[in-house]
Amino acid sequence: MVAYELKVYCVTLKRIVKVVYMDFTDTNRYTILICTDTELCGAKVIEYYQLRFQIEFLIRDAKQYTGLEECQARSEVKLYNHFNMSMMAVSLMKYKYCATLKDKNEVPFSMRSIKTWFYNKHLTETIFFNLGIELNTTKIKRLYSQCLHIGSMAA
Repeated sequence: MVAYELKVYCVTLKRIVKVVYMDFTDTNRYTILICTDTELCGAKVIEYYQLRFQIEFLIRDAKQYTGLEECQARSEVKLYNHFNMSMMAVSLMKYKYCATLKDKNEVPFSMRSIKTWFYNKHLTETIFFNLGIELNTTKIKRLYSQCLHIGSMAA
């Protein structure tokens, strides 16, 4: 990949913007990124665009699972607290989920998968406890692990 950057005037935005042109020579594809911060270097623009998807997933999960849009307060402080609590809930769930994994490279960062995993964990532990099954054999540990991932989405 080769990247070029340039400051140009954008007619639509009616201002000067930073344009980063990324040429993927091996696949004959290209990508054009536009940033309104003209002092930002091209590498940072690329880095921020890559992080953008993580931010979008965080906001999506906060909307769907922690009520980001459900606050009816009008006070700026109350709205600020509500938004922060919603985002923090998603972040804490992901942190808690990642802390329980041995292989941290294959972590699906979907709140739905995390919610499903914790539900499966609770249900499996309840069933195993009521049946008096101990997790001390390899076969039972493998079965327990399989039960935790039922219904989770592939990363």
